[in-house]
Order: sequence, then structure tokens, then C-alpha cells
Amino acid sequence: MNKKNIYIYHSGYYNRDLHGHTFFVPYIYGLLRSYSEQYPEIKKNYSWPLPHYFSNDLDEYISCLENPSVIGLSCYLWNWEKIKKISSKVKSLWPDCTIVLGGPQVPIDQPEVIKEIPWVDIIVHQEGEHKFYLILKELLNTSPDFSHINGISYVQNGELIQTPPAKRMNLDNFPPSPLVLGYFDEYNQAAKKQGFSLALSFETTRGCPYTCSFCDWGSNIASKFRNFPKQRILDEIDRACEDGYQFIFGADSNYGIFTRDLEFTKRWVAGKEKFNAPAEMHMNMAKNTNKTVLEIGDLIQKKFQVPHPNTLSVQSMSEQVLKNIGRQNIGLKNYTKMQEHYESKGVATYTELIIGLPGETLNSWKEGIGKLLDMDLKEIVVYPFVLSPNAPVVRRGDIQKYSIQSTKIKRSEGKFIFDGRDYFEFIDIVTKTKDMSYDDYIEMNTYSEFVLATHYTNLTSHIAKYFHAEYQVSLSSFYTELFNFYKHNPDTLIGNTIQKVQTEIPKDLNCLITRHMGPQTFEINNHRFQKMVYFKHFYQVNFLLQIHNFFDEIKFFLTNFFNITLNEKDKELFKFLTHYAFKPDDIIEFSVMEFDYEWDRYLTEKQLVKSRTRYQFESTWRSPRHKNHFELFIDLKTNIKISNLFKKPIPNFNKVQVLN
Repeated sequence: MNKKNIYIYHSGYYNRDLHGHTFFVPYIYGLLRSYSEQYPEIKKNYSWPLPHYFSNDLDEYISCLENPSVIGLSCYLWNWEKIKKISSKVKSLWPDCTIVLGGPQVPIDQPEVIKEIPWVDIIVHQEGEHKFYLILKELLNTSPDFSHINGISYVQNGELIQTPPAKRMNLDNFPPSPLVLGYFDEYNQAAKKQGFSLALSFETTRGCPYTCSFCDWGSNIASKFRNFPKQRILDEIDRACEDGYQFIFGADSNYGIFTRDLEFTKRWVAGKEKFNAPAEMHMNMAKNTNKTVLEIGDLIQKKFQVPHPNTLSVQSMSEQVLKNIGRQNIGLKNYTKMQEHYESKGVATYTELIIGLPGETLNSWKEGIGKLLDMDLKEIVVYPFVLSPNAPVVRRGDIQKYSIQSTKIKRSEGKFIFDGRDYFEFIDIVTKTKDMSYDDYIEMNTYSEFVLATHYTNLTSHIAKYFHAEYQVSLSSFYTELFNFYKHNPDTLIGNTIQKVQTEIPKDLNCLITRHMGPQTFEINNHRFQKMVYFKHFYQVNFLLQIHNFFDEIKFFLTNFFNITLNEKDKELFKFLTHYAFKPDDIIEFSVMEFDYEWDRYLTEKQLVKSRTRYQFESTWRSPRHKNHFELFIDLKTNIKISNLFKKPIPNFNKVQVLN
């Protein structure tokens, strides 16, 4: 008997710096297959080919299909355009193929979306495993009737039909992991032969207790937690380590919220010790702190490479904004407590903010960053507010309430090939609300990049902290007023650099996803160099190339805005930092200078001792015979491949040695 072919499209390419080309195994395929094949009629009548497809060329994928009877496509922001292209092409080539769409991109309460993609037969709302099984079962009948399957929409005789919502799945008896069942064995071997590293989505629970309006997590999987069987998870961990998966991406909304999550983490650690895999791990940690969360965070940081430090996702520092987005139940005190704990353990953290949330203003945004600076949080990452169809902000009328306007932008990293042509994915980002004009939005991004490029690379942090200690200038005031002071003075170095960034952002808002300015020209000593740069590198290079002017402008600002008369000690700080800063000439020569204070101790221990001290300043990158040290300097500061090679950014400062 010929079985019907089921294909599940999976776009799994993920290019990471730590392991080169990485592919996520098609976990959706595994979940749908393992669930459906519990039932004998499905196993008897269907086969599940898994093409060895490792690119973004959809023509290549379609060429792998052989007489598909059913194709399932899980869609989200990052693959929606791909899904539309594939499904349309499949229907044109195989008109009798049943096309089923699911995933977070399918609106929960807007079934009419199916009319925009008329070649699609059925769309599945929310969880899909059980519904997909019922669809497959019904397709075995001569005249399928889908009306008894809850939680789907379809068109029948020109009429749009949406069935009642389905109950949430009971995960207690969920079938074994597709890894354990061996569904990916051949696929993984093919990937490894082509030199790809393997990545795995790791899921232990479904649900989220929070209803943050910008996020579709709670809407798609509901708020009440449901746990996968413990032994199923332990077996999956063991098999993943044995199979050599290099990157594990946690698909839980709040990993660490259950004490058993610590056992899972320890199992990953044991697996790595035995099989030397995985190398890298990322988990979406629980928003409210507890002992388990902190212990898990410590373990992951110490035992695995991480794509970035532990996340403290505050999203906004405005209490009104947090209320507007339904996040006031995650107190700011929790973040302070977690920050203090991780810092005491030497574990790196970073704080997430989202620009454009309802109620955020230009002033509240700057004040919020200022609060984080005053809290001495170690790193801030800024994201745009991306609208997704199932987020509460879209579903409950907040778009109208807050006069939210969005801009559709092309995702440069979402490029794919179809019919021999290049296409791109798109997303909608919020660029205007009743409390934030478009110009405000551009300035909020410009200001954020200014702070990230100066304070969090230590270019200005020593100055800001010194004047806070000596003159009670808060870090918040220092950066807000420095930016405001110079943004209206384009004839200055700081003002001109700010203006260039503020002018560049509106040209292509995709830069707010990549944080990349594109090609920029740097001029120094009659030399011109054009380099591809990120915003932070553009700020840094411009300031370091003219470090004397940069510090002179800061001194001018402190004197004229805060009415500070700089004394000899203050001036010596700037003199020390001028030699300390990494400059082009430091590549070809070192410098020696005497000071009245032990500034090296002040920068590291925050203790300023008056003692005549002689220092030598020498770059890590000394190359006295380099034919063009200016270009080498700019390459070191802007070429991301160099920092990836050393697994850290090229520092803004030289090595300091005490000579006396």
C-alpha cells in the first residue's frame, strides 16, 4: 500500500559566531510526527519524509518534495513571507495537496486571514499537535469533514468557517522526544557531513503567567503552566548530549520557575562533561527571582558559552508604562536583587529595554536609562517594539487607545531565494504613539546608542562616576544633559557625530534591528577610509580619533552647564584618560607620563591616593612597522570578525604599567 507523504516545512538556519554555520533540527516536524504516530491509523497510512535541506533557497526545498499529500507549515515573524511563497507554489504544482498553516503568526481571533492566502486549506489556531492529528485522520475519509475539529479555520463552498476554540492539551502523557525516537538521525548526519553544527529547541513547559501586552507568548499558549513529563525531558537531554548538539535554545517562557529546572540544568552539565556537548546554551529565565533561578543562572554562565549574559528584562523603567503593558506584577526590585546576586558571583548580566511601548515619552525614556545607569547595571540592550498579530496590544484595542503607528521594515537577515529571485521577510515596528512622535522615536534611538557607545565601553564612564563622587552629578544627569547640550551644536565633534547618527537612522529603519549604520567614511590626517560600522563603533571611532577634542568638549560642558570649576586633580583625570585611551598612534609607539595621583588604582578600586606615579601606556596592538596604522586602528574597532575571533570587543584602552 502506498502511503501518503506528509511534509513539514522548517526554516532552521541560524548563523552564529561561536560555531559558524548552525542549523536547528526541525523540532516542529518531530513533535507533530511523534504525536500523530501514536495512533495506528496514522502510522499505517502516512510517511514523513524529511528533506536534507540546509539553505534559504526555497526552490531547493520545493525540488525535494515528492507527491506531497499534506504539507504543514509553522509560521512566525521570521518566516511569514517564505511560508506564503512555499504554500502558493506547492498548491500550483500539486493542487490536491492539503496545506495546513499553524504557528504563532496565525491570528487567534482573525480567521479571515485565510482569505488573504486562498491556496491554504486549513489554518490551526494555537497549539497544533492534536489538531494536526485529527486533520490527518479526517483526510483518510473519502469526504473529509473538519467541522468537528475545534480550534481551526477553513473555507468550504466559499464560506469561512471557524470552529470553537480547542481545550489546552494535556502534556502529562505526551509521547517520547523525537530525538529519542531517532527521527533526526539521518538529518543530523547529513548536516554534520556539510560542516554544520546542530542546534536544538528545548521545551519543558508550556504557558506563561504574565500577559505583557507586547508579547504573544501568553496569548498563544495561555497563562497556566503545563509541564512535559520529567522523564521525557531527562531522556531528551541525555540523547541531545550524546548526539553532539552544540547549541541549546530554551523555548520555555520562564525557565527556573520550577525547582525541577535545576535538575534539568545539572543533567545538561553532566552530559557536557561526558560528551563535550552542548557548548552553548540560552534560556529565557523566570522574570521574578528565586533561589532556583539564581542557581541555574550561575551554572549556565560557568559551564556553557552563552550568546549573551543573563537577561534582566525590565522593558521600561516607567511605572506607568509597565502598568500599560501589564507588567507591573514583575517588580523592579526583583531586577535589583538579581543584579546584586549575579554580580557577587561574578556572573555577567544585561538589561533589556524596548523603545516605543505605550505611554513611553522621550523624557521618560532618557530618565529610564538614567535610572539604570545610577543602579550601575553593567549592560543595556535596546530593542524595537515589534507588533505580532497575537500580542494583547493588537488584540485588545491598544492600537487605537494609544494611537500606535507602525512602520513595515525589511529584515536584511531574512533574505531568501524563490523562483530564482531574492526576497525578504518584513516586520512591523512601532515608530509613533500618542505620547511619542516619530522625531522623538529617532532621538530615543540616537540617545540610546550614544550611551551604549560611551558609558558601557568605559569611554566616559570613569568621568561620569568621578564627577558623581566629587560633585554629586548623577550619571543620569551627566548623559542626558551632555547629549542635549551638544545635539544642537553640530559644529562640535560630539554634536556632529550625534547629528550624523540621527540623520542616518530614518534612511533605513532596518538598522534598528541590526544596529548597523552601513558604510561610513572616516577622515584622519588626509586619509579617508570607508568601513561598514555599527552605531556604537561609529560613535567610538569618531571620539577616539579626536580624543583630545572629545575630552575638551566634555570639560567645556561640565564647566558651562554644571558650573564646575575644574581643579588640578580634575584636569589630571582627563590627562590620564587621554593617554589611557586607545588611539591610532598607540599602535606604533608607547608613551610614558608622570601624575600626582595613582589613577590606575582609582579606576579599578575607586580609591584615589595622592602619590607621584610614573606610568607607561602601551597598546595591546602595537605594530610599529605597519604601513597604515590609521586604517589598522579603524579595522580593529569596526571589524566585527576581529572581535569575534578574540571572543570580545577590542577595548578602548591601553595597557597601563606603573614604572616607579
